[in-house]
Amino acid sequence: MVWRLSTGFRGKMTTQISAPGATGVALERQGPLRKGHYSLDLRRSNFRLKAGIIYVWKVTLIESDQVSQQPKVLWNAWS
Repeated sequence: MVWRLSTGFRGKMTTQISAPGATGVALERQGPLRKGHYSLDLRRSNFRLKAGIIYVWKVTLIESDQVSQQPKVLWNAWS
């Protein structure tokens, strides 16, 4: 699973793949993150996709507000 950041990012990035209603593989990275390609390596995680199951893949970028320290979701995508 590969995605691209088109600009640098200083917040937290999370990505996850799972079957609906199940716990899957997740990755969290704290910025600063450079622009470029990032990936979730399913083979390294010992995660195997099964035929006939629809999986949800989600990438979320979260930035903390410097004043209130409340997380703000900047971008949330799923497939």
